Amino acid sequence: MRGIVELIRGPLRGPADLRAALADLGDCSNAEEIEAAEAKRREALISGGEADVERADKALALAHRKRDRLAASREELEKRLAEAEAKDAADQLTADRTAAERAAQESLKFLKRYPALAKEIVAGLEGLLAAEQAVAAVNTRLAEAGRVDERLDPVEKRVVPVPTWTIGGSLIASVVLPKREGYAPGWNG
Repeated sequence: MRGIVELIRGPLRGPADLRAALADLGDCSNAEEIEAAEAKRREALISGGEADVERADKALALAHRKRDRLAASREELEKRLAEAEAKDAADQLTADRTAAERAAQESLKFLKRYPALAKEIVAGLEGLLAAEQAVAAVNTRLAEAGRVDERLDPVEKRVVPVPTWTIGGSLIASVVLPKREGYAPGWNG
């Protein structure tokens, strides 16, 4: 009990300490102690003298006070636990906000570069599309001329092998960039 009183009288502790103290405190009823004191008081009332009744009354009063002290301690610990959990939640929210703002600031760096990057990507995709169309046209003419062994590999496949079972897996077909007037060009292969 002394450790719990020191915990209650001391500074606000973390939720883990307070939960442990509540667990150590138990159910606060000390019912067995009160029942034993009441039984001794009844016995003293029936067969004891005034001094015996006084001792029994004092023991019963101490048992009731202990119960009340335990209950008050539990209430205070529960109150402090709620305060500590609220503080931890507020601290976590503040930390989460700080992390979110840091992420937002990092993303702003990218967004400021996005128009130039989008222009470069769109120009690259347009060049890739033109090259793929030129390769396909030459390959058709080579096949018609009977020169199949001279066919050219598709441009993208030279760098990023695309499995034959993939449908629409090329960069040209897959990349979608939203058009933002006055900000960045769009691409929807």
